[in-house]
Amino acid sequence: MQKLRIVAALLVVGILTLLIATTVAANGVPVTLYLTWLPGITNWEKAQPASGSAIVSVSLGELKLEAESLPHLTNGQYEAWLVTEDMQQMVSMGRFNSDMVGHVRFESTREDLPAREYRFLLISVEPEPDTSEASSGQWAIGGVFPDTSLLVVTATPAGSGSASGTTAPAENATPVTPTPPPPQSLPVTGGAPATGLPGGLLALAALLMGGGIIWRKRRQSL
Repeated sequence: MQKLRIVAALLVVGILTLLIATTVAANGVPVTLYLTWLPGITNWEKAQPASGSAIVSVSLGELKLEAESLPHLTNGQYEAWLVTEDMQQMVSMGRFNSDMVGHVRFESTREDLPAREYRFLLISVEPEPDTSEASSGQWAIGGVFPDTSLLVVTATPAGSGSASGTTAPAENATPVTPTPPPPQSLPVTGGAPATGLPGGLLALAALLMGGGIIWRKRRQSL
């Protein structure tokens, strides 16, 4: 009975170690998104040739974005939004404009970023001045957070929503699967296998081995 208690206790500690390592890796690693025209979502045709990339760290509230061929705006600004999968919750990460040749290099930090599972980074075209906190519904380019499950978009952001920055889905939106350019290496995010997993397994194995050694020594002393 004593032997079973020791092994059970070590197993519980090992599982907790594994879960902690997995959670830290899933939430703390920045994710690289590839920005492009997303059929069924983006609708500002002037941005069709544009492309870029962004590094997003949700846990730190940080965004680093670069883009090319994004038209310079004379009467407005672009705005970056983190958007949930249902398209109903949007959080602004700040405004910017491209230079005269369409190049963008933008960084922002939002300390009060809500801890949600975001699925998209979308770039909207906003008027200047802008009296609404909601998006304009004009979407230039966007990126999709990588996920291991099949991602199907069932709504497109259209028009302006409430003052909280939400947008109602289009009534006749056709389900589409966004197909951004394939990355050179698969980024790590909440839906992908966490990088902390191997370390957790090693810790679990080490604890179980230690439990076996302790049990053998106790048995030999009897």
